[in-house]
Amino acid sequence: RLSTQKALLRLIHSPSLTHLRISFFWNFPATAFIPCIALTDLAICSLGLNTDFTGYDNDEEYTISEHITQIQLFTFGDADDHIASEVLHAKRSTGLPLLDFSNLKTLNVTVYHKSCFDGRKTLLQASEKLETLHYRVEYLEDGCKDSATWLNKSSLSTLKRLHFVLGIAPDFEDPLCGLCEELTQLAGLNVIEEITLHVFSLTDESTDHTRWGRLDAVFVNGFPMLRQVSFHIHFRFFSYQYDDLAFHEKLRKIPEYFPWLSRSTIIAFKFWAEIVNSDDNWVVKY
Repeated sequence: RLSTQKALLRLIHSPSLTHLRISFFWNFPATAFIPCIALTDLAICSLGLNTDFTGYDNDEEYTISEHITQIQLFTFGDADDHIASEVLHAKRSTGLPLLDFSNLKTLNVTVYHKSCFDGRKTLLQASEKLETLHYRVEYLEDGCKDSATWLNKSSLSTLKRLHFVLGIAPDFEDPLCGLCEELTQLAGLNVIEEITLHVFSLTDESTDHTRWGRLDAVFVNGFPMLRQVSFHIHFRFFSYQYDDLAFHEKLRKIPEYFPWLSRSTIIAFKFWAEIVNSDDNWVVKY
């Protein structure tokens, strides 16, 4: 086990390492990030972090170096909420920050349970220069709730790209998981240029397509810099007849619920829907 840990740390401490995705480690030493001088892209998923630096007070590798790695792209997956605060606020025994997130440009977060909200809130509030936000909601009907409120006010003048991935269930009254309300709060206060939305639906039996059309009204006013909106819906069926004419007719009519976006001469609106096999690993690629 010790030899494996040393081998792993040697890889992580490579002076040329710029991207690191780490998951399924428990009691992982936060000090391992300190020598990563070139690291700019960090992804944390299912990680237990040890932020006790006292055992390294006499280790020159960790105390003499005053270099602080600047993270520009951070992905926070299905890790526990407290990990977000620990990574952001952890300090070395010298008092220096563990990592520098002050120039974070891209943030990827996943929300899969209401208990996840605090960690995601911490990350959004700490991101002052955010340019791109990827926000993923996995089968939580109010998963987008308060996301606009959590945004650091400074980032409203820098945030240009929003990408949402929503996994929805047939019984959801709001297939957009509260997204319309959050975008409405941003109206008039933003420089957003691009919005991409991927919706994954387990079936189509109960979804009210007209509710997706609420998104159209949101963009009529308050998004002066918006130039591109993409909306992609994936339907997953366990038993589906590809010659189901009624279903294909439903798909054909969906763009009709976006009259303003469809007619806009300023915004490039792209919409498409597809049926995926129930066995496909359909969400992972997004």
